[in-house]
Amino acid sequence: MISIHQIYQQVIVEHLDFIVIGTMFFFTASILLLLFLSLLQLFIEARRNRIKRKEKAYIQQINSYIFLGKNEITLNSKDDHYALIDAIIELNHFISKQDRDKIIEIMAQFELEDFLLKHYKRSFFKLSKRFYLSKLLFISSPRLKTFYAQQMQQSNFEGMLYAINSFAEQVQDHHDLQLILNILEANYARGISLKFCEFVFTEAFHSAPTQEIKFFLEKLYTQEHSLLLLKGIISAIGDMNYIELKEDIDKFYIRYHDDKLFLVTYIRTLYKMSVENCSLVKDAYLQADPVIRINLSKYALALCPDAFHTLYLYMFDTNYYVRRNFFEALKVEGITREEIESIVLQRSPTKMDDRFFLDAINAFFPKAVA
Repeated sequence: MISIHQIYQQVIVEHLDFIVIGTMFFFTASILLLLFLSLLQLFIEARRNRIKRKEKAYIQQINSYIFLGKNEITLNSKDDHYALIDAIIELNHFISKQDRDKIIEIMAQFELEDFLLKHYKRSFFKLSKRFYLSKLLFISSPRLKTFYAQQMQQSNFEGMLYAINSFAEQVQDHHDLQLILNILEANYARGISLKFCEFVFTEAFHSAPTQEIKFFLEKLYTQEHSLLLLKGIISAIGDMNYIELKEDIDKFYIRYHDDKLFLVTYIRTLYKMSVENCSLVKDAYLQADPVIRINLSKYALALCPDAFHTLYLYMFDTNYYVRRNFFEALKVEGITREEIESIVLQRSPTKMDDRFFLDAINAFFPKAVA
């Protein structure tokens, strides 16, 4: 039987030179690899800083073109393309849609969309493909509308959301609006929020002509869709302050007025549009649902300025948020402490000593110190 000592002699001692050489080779290779990675990191960092400096310069040049009409932009390298694209993406967050036309001209001049699409399609590695895709989804170009529509129907959830937003900025007609609705509805269960739906349709309504939005709503009324998405659409119309569409959203209210959350959305939308509707306030202010009362207490006086003599009951509501919202609304409407005390003395004199009432009126309408 071979002993451990014999094994040591045969394997270690007899091959000691080879082991030492192998160890030195491995150590040297490690040092060289570390040196290579360090140099690569320095190169990448230097290139990133160079692109960042060029991006800042291009931002100034783009602003000069937008506001002064001076187009001094030149591209001499691939890095220049990246820097200009990054500058455009940065400015897209701050400039108006009218000024974006100038940026679209710049993109056409240097064929930036084609540059990105070509590299995106040729990319073999997934990370590289995502890099170019992120640029494509953020430059917001009408020439990429078809590309955005394709990406909206991809399985990658995050990319799909960005594509929907980019497509919304290029909407032209009710067919485009319908496509957005279909994509959102098909993917809503994956985690799309109501706020995102509202944001997307607000962007889309900015781009679409009013008549096309009306066509979209008329068709929408004849279809069955998720009420959650309908709420997002109605809210977006309120955000846009589209008075021309009031009759259209009224139809949806008549159809869905029994749904508590849709009623709340309708109330908020009328408020955003500065529309008065005393009959709505009269019909809804005694609703048992606290969410409806909370919203009415905040918006009802704007919807119906003469409703104070009816809504004074909200000053004694069992729900804290109803009371607080209503007192805040009274302050906004310029109603004085004297007027509040007068109506309470007339209608509910026993409530003058109500603890909740006294706390609220003293907080929002403190007595003047003599």
